[in-house]
Amino acid sequence: MAKLSKLNMRDRAQSASEMIVRNRYAEPDDDTGEFPAYLSADGKPCTLSLLGADSKEAESHSNKIKARFQNKIIARSVRNAARKHKSDVEGSIAVTAEDIAAQAESDLEKVIGLTVGWFGFEDDDGNPMAFSVPAVAELYKQEPDIVAQAVEFIEDRSRLFLE
Repeated sequence: MAKLSKLNMRDRAQSASEMIVRNRYAEPDDDTGEFPAYLSADGKPCTLSLLGADSKEAESHSNKIKARFQNKIIARSVRNAARKHKSDVEGSIAVTAEDIAAQAESDLEKVIGLTVGWFGFEDDDGNPMAFSVPAVAELYKQEPDIVAQAVEFIEDRSRLFLE
């Protein structure tokens, strides 16, 4: 029988987990199939400390995004009702390129908000960089693949049971 205390995803998601940052532009290892990790100056893998998809911060972010998109849908509906004389109302409701860009921006906001630490990152002079929200935001803006890795990691609830 499953014990409820072992299924408490919210508490597990609230504890940060370490994600090894991988270089997915390189060739994967022949034996493991994994991409190589980016390494710090001391040869250890660079990591990001991330909260999970069920954390309070993730829920708050999700609610903000849902409200933003629902408000956008309502605004479109109001505009379309005002333009009743147009025959192509359905066409004006279609998802736009701007909507897709907004979704990508919300993924970026999400991983920034759920990143609570890092290890192994250096400035251009080789000095270790202290974690800060602006610094991690800059990392994510420069490296979209690391954003993709973080989104995948955050959404993978199975990793919470491996720790």
